[in-house]
Amino acid sequence: MFRSLYGGRNWRTLNSNKSLHPQATDVQAVLAVSEQVILAGTWKHGLYVSRNNGGNFKQIIPFPSSDVRDLQMAGGVIYAATARHGVHASMDVGRSWKPLGPGDDFLWLVTIAGKRLFASSPEKAVYERPLTSGEWRKIFVADGANAVAITPGSGGLRAVASSKGLHILPMTNVLSRASGDTALIAAVLRDDLEAVKRLIATGIRVDRVGASRNTALIFAARDGQTDIARLLLDAGAEPGWIDGEKVTPLILASFKNHPEIVRLLLAKDSAARLNHADKSGRTALDYASQRGTEDAIYKLLTR
Repeated sequence: MFRSLYGGRNWRTLNSNKSLHPQATDVQAVLAVSEQVILAGTWKHGLYVSRNNGGNFKQIIPFPSSDVRDLQMAGGVIYAATARHGVHASMDVGRSWKPLGPGDDFLWLVTIAGKRLFASSPEKAVYERPLTSGEWRKIFVADGANAVAITPGSGGLRAVASSKGLHILPMTNVLSRASGDTALIAAVLRDDLEAVKRLIATGIRVDRVGASRNTALIFAARDGQTDIARLLLDAGAEPGWIDGEKVTPLILASFKNHPEIVRLLLAKDSAARLNHADKSGRTALDYASQRGTEDAIYKLLTR
């Protein structure tokens, strides 16, 4: 961890120039509770606290999760978002913690707005509950959440950033991160199978590209949309398309671990560009091998 006393122009290390844990690889969240107290959440090694302005840190034991993703504070209460153990709250500067829920989702962020508490998961949903007590409810379930935007003052959820784009709420549409997407790409980004069917029936060109040379099949492969990918391939989509990042559908499906998509692409034989490498120099097999030789995609690519 580092601290700047000069507006970010230069920095110095905390914790006596040591990592928070001998095997620590990732400090994911930090919260300055007071002039002297700093909390630091890590991946794999839980929560740490310094009570001497960063001079040294000690692991908080017990703490229910080894993976702390976010730390926030309101009204003297500290909130921690964890992976698989929900949100926890502390009212005594981190000495003890109370579980608040909402469940065992992989929580990425905890956000406070007005008198409400929000927790977001990139896997499932955005949750909301009254700040002091009450039940959680899902307020966004379409596509998980990597980040959320809250309207100042009213505390209302305004937008959700997800792997499929930016959702503006009330959710009347999904705005792709890339401009100039075709109607077919937009339908794939919404995971709208029926719309894809209708558009293909009109004779639309299935390999028409949006920004960064992305095609509809590129997105279907990325998001594991097997039925949509099958429709696109049957309609003549290029299985070995190379986008602006030198990525193919096969590389995306392998990286994202979608074996059924890989199976569909390989059925098109060498057209899937089995040995093509992306900008990082990695092939589909390289990404699959990171999960081991027993990985389903690894076996498909090496049989």
